[in-house]
Amino acid sequence: QDVFYNDMRHPDAVDYSENIISWIAKQDDARQTRRSRSKLSKLPSFKKANMAETHFRDLNFKLGSKYLYCHQASTFFLLSPDLMDGDCKHVFVIRDMRLIHEDDARSPSTYPVLRFLPRLRYRKCSICSVYRARKIVRDDKLAPSNPCFFCDSCYYSLHYSSEGVLLY
Repeated sequence: QDVFYNDMRHPDAVDYSENIISWIAKQDDARQTRRSRSKLSKLPSFKKANMAETHFRDLNFKLGSKYLYCHQASTFFLLSPDLMDGDCKHVFVIRDMRLIHEDDARSPSTYPVLRFLPRLRYRKCSICSVYRARKIVRDDKLAPSNPCFFCDSCYYSLHYSSEGVLLY
């Protein structure tokens, strides 16, 4: 708890925790100054850590508390429109925990156990609206929107000649 776990593996990743931690510290200082005589509790002192070096077993959490997982856009996630601006947030709650039972798997790699996996939703082609988009193009003079999502068939029909030569 009270830790920002930053995923800085991508060279363009932004450390949003810096601004948040700084803002909280300023708010706490101002709050303490205004009410220095009262027994006002301090805000938690937040820290940051590298997500790539953190294992689930290293996390401290409180059952039933809400936590926020916020990730930045990457080319892997570009087929989802809400990820285009990097603003993808997931609230999650760890609601159950129990001691290991003799019938449970002993390998730590099998944990945590997921109870629910949402169905993946894919973007359809912006041209035919039938097939799943396989390509995303930006600033394409032939595309009706920017960015534009193409299935393979529509992309090749629009961008290649019948001889297989790229048109532009």
